[in-house]
Amino acid sequence: MPDAFIARSLAGASTEGGVLSFLVIGQMIDIRNFLLLPRAFHRRIVVLAFFITFLLTFVLVVFINYRG
Repeated sequence: MPDAFIARSLAGASTEGGVLSFLVIGQMIDIRNFLLLPRAFHRRIVVLAFFITFLLTFVLVVFINYRG
């Protein structure tokens, strides 16, 4: 969980949504997962999971940053 320490230090320099996206995307979409997951699942499923993760994170971050 070294990402949590980095995110904590970024908290003052970035928005809440930026820190959240760093934590979610950093854990889900990385080189190691991209190389290891296709060994257990079809590549199409892995790409779809990455796309859905990115899309949902983007929508959530935009909502968090622009809530009134």
